[in-house]
Amino acid sequence: MSDIAAVSELLNGEIARGRLKDAALHIEQDGVVIHDAVYGDARTDSIWKIYSMTKPITSVAARICIDRGLFTPLEDAGDFIPALKHPLAVQPHGSVRRAEKPVTIQNLLDMTSGLPYPGDGSVSQEFMQHQRELLNARIAGGRTLSTLEVCNELAKTPLEFEPGTGFRYGVGADIIGGIIEVTTGMRYDLFLQQEIFDPLGMTDTSFFLTQEQLARLAPMYSRHQREQRLVPATESELAWLSLSDPTAEPQFLSGGGGLFSTMADYVRFTRFLLSDRKHHPASSLSPSALHQFQTELRPGYGYHDFFRVLQDPSVAGLSGPVGEFGWDGLPGHYVHVDPVRNLIMVYMQHIAQGADMDLRYRMYNTVYANLP
Repeated sequence: MSDIAAVSELLNGEIARGRLKDAALHIEQDGVVIHDAVYGDARTDSIWKIYSMTKPITSVAARICIDRGLFTPLEDAGDFIPALKHPLAVQPHGSVRRAEKPVTIQNLLDMTSGLPYPGDGSVSQEFMQHQRELLNARIAGGRTLSTLEVCNELAKTPLEFEPGTGFRYGVGADIIGGIIEVTTGMRYDLFLQQEIFDPLGMTDTSFFLTQEQLARLAPMYSRHQREQRLVPATESELAWLSLSDPTAEPQFLSGGGGLFSTMADYVRFTRFLLSDRKHHPASSLSPSALHQFQTELRPGYGYHDFFRVLQDPSVAGLSGPVGEFGWDGLPGHYVHVDPVRNLIMVYMQHIAQGADMDLRYRMYNTVYANLP
C-alpha cells in the first residue's frame, strides 16, 4: 500500500495545533488502497454518527425502488404522503397560497421541493421548527410515532417556493424514507438492512447502537469560540446532536441524518457508489435552483439525488475532475467519488460545528497533487 504522506502531515499538523482531535481517512484508486489511517485517538473500528452522509444511502434506497417500479421520479409525492397533496407555498411577497404544481419525488431528491430544515430564517423554516417542537413534545409525553406519521407532520409546512423553482437544503431525504416505507411495506431500517447493509457487509451501520458498539463511539468535540481549540461537547450540544443516548431506538428513522457507521462500512458503500456507474449523478437543477445552490452551499457544483456533482473545478477552487460527486456529514465527514480517476475518499471527524472548509479544500487538493 502506497501512502500520501502529505495528507498525514496536514492532518497531524491540525492535531498538533489543537484544531483536530480524532479523525480517519481512507483513499483508494483503481481498487488499490493508497491511504488508510486514523489520527488522534480514533480507532480503526471507531463508530461515527454520520448525519447527512445518511443521504447518499437514502439515494441508493430510492434508486432501488425506482428500478423496481415502486415509484417514478416524476410522481406526485402527495400520492404517498397525504399531507403533501395540494401543498401550500409561500409567495415572493410573503403571502401563502396553494402551490401551482405538485411536489414530485424528484423535487424531494434534488432538494427543490421547498421543504426546509427547521430554523428561523424564513416563514417555512419557522413553521418547520414549530412542527418539530410539537413532535418532540408528543414523543416526550410518551406518544409513539411512526416514520410515516412524522413525515406527514413535517410535510404540513408551507413550501418556501413553488416546487422546482429554487433550492433549499431540508427534509427531502426524511420524506423519501417515509415514501419507501409506504411503497415497500417495510420499516425503513429493515429495508436498508435487507437491500444495502447485508449485501455490502455493512455490519456496524444502524440507527442506534448496542452497548458493545457504544464503547467504540468516537467522542464529539466542540470548537472553543475564542481560541478555536477543541473541547468535549457539552450535554446541551450532545442533546442537539441527538447523542444524549445513542443506544435508544429513535422514534423517527431519519433518512436524512440518522445513521451511525464505521470507516470500514462506509468504504464498502462508497466502493458500491463508484461501481454503480449507471446511477452516477448529473446535476438536474433548474438555472434558478442551481444559482441558489452554488451561492449558498457549493460554488462550482451542481446537485442531484442527494449528491453534489462537480461542474466547474476552477470556480470551486479544486483540482478534481468534472463529474466527481459525494456529500458531507454535519460534524465534518466527507465522501468523495471520482469516476474519472477511479478514486474514492472517505473522511470522518466529530466536531459539533462541522468542517473547517479551508482544511477540507487543502486536503482535497493535496490528495490530487500527490496521487500516484
